[in-house]
Amino acid sequence: MDPKITDRITGRELWTAQQCADHCNITRPGWASGSARGSYPAPAGDFHVGKVWWADEVIAWRKEHPGRK
Repeated sequence: MDPKITDRITGRELWTAQQCADHCNITRPGWASGSARGSYPAPAGDFHVGKVWWADEVIAWRKEHPGRK
């Protein structure tokens, strides 16, 4: 199964911390820690699974920081 969270208004996909971490090839705790420090894109909001991020913003951030972990 590969469930996705999509905003009904914008149609934009939202990612959990684990999805963000997987995309950036880091651990989930590493993503959470970096996000709390402001090193990664800001969360889009809170969902029942926890904080979520706009997938397109995470993808763009990673392209701008290819070697950063």
